[in-house]
Amino acid sequence: MYLTLYEPPAKRRSAAQGGVEHRLTEAAVMLAFAMHLLQQPGSAGLVHIHPDGEHAKIFDIVGFLSRAGFALAEPLGTTAYGGRYVKGDQTIVVRPASGLGDVLGEVAGQRVIAECKGGVVNSTHAGQKSRLRRGITVTVYSIRPRGG
Repeated sequence: MYLTLYEPPAKRRSAAQGGVEHRLTEAAVMLAFAMHLLQQPGSAGLVHIHPDGEHAKIFDIVGFLSRAGFALAEPLGTTAYGGRYVKGDQTIVVRPASGLGDVLGEVAGQRVIAECKGGVVNSTHAGQKSRLRRGITVTVYSIRPRGG
């Protein structure tokens, strides 16, 4: 559901299991973290994600949300994917905006802000493994008290 399959360049093909790279795109990581926040005890039931246009070209945000049971309740902005998506008492607001953090939510009265990174997850190629580790290392989230 979160993985995107890619044909690797020739020099990395033998390092990818099955000859195909499995990538977690940045948009997929944003959505995975948003879903994680919604499932936490004390979740406010509202998460905002801020993908850019490139994220939406690489990963089908609307299709993912639809398959996860979310329906578009209100379009936002001028993009085809921006909007407020609702599933029961859970809401994900997708709004292309820079400088706000990739994912924002609230759990147990604490504000959560995450900067997300993606990468190849099924490669033994040293450069790709290093890149994924670096991406995971720089994925930062902060928890702040409401109003802080």
